[in-house]
Order: sequence, then C-alpha cells, then structure tokens
Amino acid sequence: MMHALARTAALPGLLLALLAFPGASPAAQPSGVTVRGVAFDSLNFRPLAGAFIAIEGHSRSTLAGTDGQFEFAGLQPGRYLFAMQHATLDSLGLSGVTARVNVSTTSGPVTLAVPSFATLWRTVCGTTAVPTDTGFVYGTVRDARTGEPLGGISVDASWMELASGRDLASISQRRWRNLARSDSAGDYAMCGLPTDAVIRIRGVGDSTATDLIDLPNIGARVRRRDLLLAAAGDSLTRGTIGGFVSDHDGRPLYNVRVTVEGMPEARSANDGRFLMRGVPVGTRQVEFLSIGLMPVSSVVDVRAGDTVRVAVALRNVTTLDVVNVTGTRTQQRRLLGIEERKRSGFGYQLDSTKISGHASLASVFAGMPSVQIARRGRGSLFNILLPGNAVRGACAAYVILDGVPRTGQDDLDFLRASDIASIEIFPRVGSVPSELMTPRDIGCGVVAVWTKAAFR
Repeated sequence: MMHALARTAALPGLLLALLAFPGASPAAQPSGVTVRGVAFDSLNFRPLAGAFIAIEGHSRSTLAGTDGQFEFAGLQPGRYLFAMQHATLDSLGLSGVTARVNVSTTSGPVTLAVPSFATLWRTVCGTTAVPTDTGFVYGTVRDARTGEPLGGISVDASWMELASGRDLASISQRRWRNLARSDSAGDYAMCGLPTDAVIRIRGVGDSTATDLIDLPNIGARVRRRDLLLAAAGDSLTRGTIGGFVSDHDGRPLYNVRVTVEGMPEARSANDGRFLMRGVPVGTRQVEFLSIGLMPVSSVVDVRAGDTVRVAVALRNVTTLDVVNVTGTRTQQRRLLGIEERKRSGFGYQLDSTKISGHASLASVFAGMPSVQIARRGRGSLFNILLPGNAVRGACAAYVILDGVPRTGQDDLDFLRASDIASIEIFPRVGSVPSELMTPRDIGCGVVAVWTKAAFR
C-alpha cells in the first residue's frame, strides 16, 4: 500500500490553506504592506504557539505568538510562499505547511493550518466515512544498516479492552489485534485503532523483529511510528545504547536498572551514565526502573556499529493515603485457585517477584523445568514446548491467558515480563488440574499466564 501521507508532506493540495486576493498596483503602497496571519492546529483545534513562519526565497522569518498570531511588515505587493514549521508537524512526519498568497493593499489574513483529521484519514485510510472515536498509526519501515525502505514487513498492533459486568463484580478483558504490511516504499498504516488504550506494535521480518513498542495512551488520533529493522542476514549486527539517567531536578541517579528485551540488564553508574553494548540493530524499547521512582520507557533506533544516546528523568512515585482494597469476587477466585494449585505440587509456579528480574518473557520460560523454547525464526518470537509423552514427544503447550483458553500462543507475543503477575506450568496432561482442562483433548500440558491486569 502506498502511504499517501508520507508522499504529500509538501503538496499544496493537502497542506496549504490558501487565501487569494485581487492584486494591486505596486505604486499604491510604496512603503510596503503589513501582512498578518494565524498558525492553527486543525487536528487539535488550537493555535500553534511558537510556530516558525518563513517566506520562501526571502530572508524573512518570525515566530507565532501564544495565540498563533504573526505578522510581516514592509512587504512589497506580489505573490509570496509562506511556510510553517512546528513540533506538531514533526510528530506527524510532515516537513511543513505552505500557503501561496497574493499580497496587495487589500490583502486579508494568511492562515497556515495543520491538516484536519478528516483530511488525514481520507489520505491515509482511503475511505470517505470518517470515524468519531478511533484513529490511525502509520510510518515507514527501513533497513537498520542502509536506511533503505523495507517492503513486505508485517506490523502487528495489539491492545487490551477491559469491561465490567452489569453488577460491577467482575472484569472481563479481550485482546484485539490489527495487522498491516509495508508496501514497496516501506510505508504502512493501521486504521481504526482506539485512542484510549495503550497500543503495542512490533515489526516482524523473515528472520528478525523489533522490540514490542508501546504507544502511550495520550488521546491522539494520529500517530506516527517509524520502525528500523535488520534486513535478512543482518540479524547478528549490533550497536550500542548509552545515556544518562537523572531525577526530575537533573541530579544523576545511581543503580537504575536499564533493560532491553533479550539483553542482560545494565545499571547506571554514580554519575548517572550507563552503557549497553551488543544490542541487536533495529527499533528497541529501553525500560528504566528504580525502587520508589516511576518507571520510564524510551524508544530508540539502534544502528550497526553506532551508539544511540538517550537521556531520561525519573520522578518520585506519588504516595497516597493507605486504603483498604477489596478485590472483586472474580479476582479473589483467581488468587485462591492459584494458591490451591501451588499447594497441590503438580506443576511449577512463578510470581511477579521472580518474573520481573528477567529482560524478556522468553527468558522466563527458558529457566523453568520441563520447558523448551523454540524460536519461530522471526527475531524474538518463540513457542513454548512441553515434554508430551513417549509416543508423541515434545508438543506445543496449551495456553490459558487470564483464565481464557487460547487457540495458540500468539497472544504471548505482545506481553513482557513486567506485565506478568503469575505463571503456572503443568508439563503433562495428567498433571493439569481439572479447572484448567477443556472439553476437548488438548493433548499436551498447560501454561497458565496471569497478567497484572487480571487482578486490577
């Protein structure tokens, strides 16, 4: 699919807001004309304070005020191209907005505007019906070594939807997925995504994959996320991540855990600096964790033989008055069931205190008895194998996620070790408790994964 938005960043048809007025004789205003205008964000319905406004081909520029207003004095009548740049446009992947205006003694205000959501939706998603409660994510996938666009890359998106029962005594959840594939120019787009959920995306090639990348719940209807991926044969290419960790006042923080999926964790030194070598190239998510401080994540692009720098500031955790929390009946049943199965001694259990020390979910399972990890040949994705029986041999574990049986193991692709509250493994069919059995013959052991969301 040709991603139209990335192609039209400089096209007047999409980006300019043009007000044309009749011309006038140059002699009518020999001292020049004062042109006033406004910079406006049509996507978020607000002025663009601090927007940089320039006149192409002339050494004239200014900044918009807090109300988006700007002006140029002493312009001679004629035709001018006004151009605007702003961080909002940068976040959308647009190079700027332009408007060509006939300046005369009777010229009105110039409007430079970020395209509206309806315009962007129709350009990217190709449908005339504009939704009222969803948005889209788009971007370009590139080769981490050469920077060339990569076509045919799968981009997966996943998010969780929580719903309460009518009596508010139970919470159910459902994981949704959306799949896109980059076109020959490396462009992809996923339309109809929620704006009120944390969305996780991952780019997957033939032999490599990016990390799981969090797109925070910020209410934005349009988000751009470019992805850097190792091309086939470059999966062993490495780079370095380095940087500085501080508190909110800029003071260096010591011994902060720095984790990247599939890598041994690093720690910040006395001066707040850290260095992580041998990181696979591509788009990676770096997590910063320290007791008593709010965790922070940062997305970086790691390139071969290069060092990417990142600086983050961690805030103190807000302390609230002590309150008594009573879980729902569903949550209580889940906790009681886990404890009863733990006492039975038929399987193996890990709680969050042991799981959180792992950099990836694969490493959690790899360290458990009777478990084998089989890579799918696509980067960090994996399958969980259990012993099975003498006749059948090793088999793919049957997965139950937050009490809901799954038809496969794909849902685990969008989880990290930090998401997990508890894991139960029953290696053989004969060891599976009755409450975790299903009406059909599963033919293999069971892995029950409980996320922290199941107990909130």
